Amino acid sequence: MKLYDIIKKLGLSCLLVIGAALWSHSAQAHTAMKWCTKWRSHYVDAGHGEDVFTSDSPYKRAAQYTRYKVSRTDTGQVIGSGYLDSSGCTPYLTATGGVEYKFSQGSLVYRSGVGLIYAHPDNNTWGPSAGYVYYNNYFTTLALVVDGHYTHTFEPNTLGPRTNVMPIIGKVLSKYSDLGYPTGKNTYIHTDCYPGRALATCCGDGGAYHIGGGYICMGPGDWGDGGEGGGEGSTYWKFILGHEIGHRVSSAHDGPYGFDYSIDDTNPQCNCDHVATGSQLHCMQSLENASVAEGEGFAHFFSSALFNNRSSSSGIFVYPKETWFYWPEDGWIEVPPERPFDLTQYTRWKEGVCGSYHDYRGVELDWLEFFWHAWTTADDYTRLTVPELMSVWDEADSSYWENLLAAAADLWLYTEPNKVLQFLDKGINAGVDHD
Repeated sequence: MKLYDIIKKLGLSCLLVIGAALWSHSAQAHTAMKWCTKWRSHYVDAGHGEDVFTSDSPYKRAAQYTRYKVSRTDTGQVIGSGYLDSSGCTPYLTATGGVEYKFSQGSLVYRSGVGLIYAHPDNNTWGPSAGYVYYNNYFTTLALVVDGHYTHTFEPNTLGPRTNVMPIIGKVLSKYSDLGYPTGKNTYIHTDCYPGRALATCCGDGGAYHIGGGYICMGPGDWGDGGEGGGEGSTYWKFILGHEIGHRVSSAHDGPYGFDYSIDDTNPQCNCDHVATGSQLHCMQSLENASVAEGEGFAHFFSSALFNNRSSSSGIFVYPKETWFYWPEDGWIEVPPERPFDLTQYTRWKEGVCGSYHDYRGVELDWLEFFWHAWTTADDYTRLTVPELMSVWDEADSSYWENLLAAAADLWLYTEPNKVLQFLDKGINAGVDHD
């Protein structure tokens, strides 16, 4: 007998009784629920040909490796907690039909075997005790369920400094192997450090700083004119945060890092007198102490590696300060912030503009291009990984080129001589072989 005939024979009243029974049962039925979520973020320096986070408008991105907790709103019972996967999703959790759940996503990411990265709230505490912020979403499961697997994706609309930080640090953990992010090391990123707070000395006026020990400040004040962002803080510039995380990685590996930011060149194209956005301590094309140029160049490179794919035929780094460009018809032109640099080329700024005769000096742009080409150019057997590059600085007696090259030879000459040649060749091509 067909279903229609059965229903007709039973009659409407009997059908309603059966339906009510099914509804009553379904209210207590259990099903497997997967929750996914995103972070709404806005990067004004996006969209210049890089591979990762390419939209310069507010955009919702997967909450990779984000801290989460799912609980019933009526009883508070927690049915699942931990860290989301690489797609920003929970595993399947057992949920009850017809029940409202609170899904909380925290400003903290973790990947097993790697480490924690915090985006801290506005307070005066450093380190893990500063905690993290939960953003809550609510969802009611279907009252009438059929045993099976269901997925729901949240689309949060909150936008601010922490929601800008979160997709970036999730991407760091996603690409940690390529990036050489140190395992077992935590990183603490402070946002919302407004002037007048104890942390304002490092976070005020839109500045961005790596303090050491894994502590990073991303200030909320205006960063220059803000480009399309209209004066937003440094968290709205993805390449800035990538740069500061690069300093953290270099420090953890005992890689290139310098603090003597003295610039003694009177050539306007080799100092920072033209910089009106951010600090004049150093800039992309200034002639600096070798250790500073190497450290800043590596941080630029790390940010480039984060937002470009290693296998890509192109590479873009967007710089947030004013720079110089030579146009044959007009001479030197000052370029405003948010200039994209094509990393597939060699500029050799020290040699061509400042003069290679300056001993123990370097230019950030030259070192950026050195690291990029050493990391991307050639086959997997020859090109250098981030840990391999960092090991040269750890091995070297000083940051001067002759000592770096000697350290590379000590590391690989008798086992992997092709890596020594890679280091030397890219150093010559980038013009960093005579600092």
